[in-house]
Amino acid sequence: MKIRGKHYRNLSDFRSVGPGRFTVTRRGDAYQIEGGKRAGGGRGDWFLDGPAFNQTIRCMSVRDALRLLDTM
Repeated sequence: MKIRGKHYRNLSDFRSVGPGRFTVTRRGDAYQIEGGKRAGGGRGDWFLDGPAFNQTIRCMSVRDALRLLDTM
């Protein structure tokens, strides 16, 4: 799947669900990416959460979060 100009082989169904909030599916599991200026934080304040994690993972950007999910 191509998301934001980059190909990701393990990701699908990337959607915006609000200002600074996105969902993405990885092998049937839904993950949430949230943050950035539109969510009230700074430009590099992004957070990734989903069923594979015991806690929320801090990321530097949406692309950083997508790369982490794709390479798991």
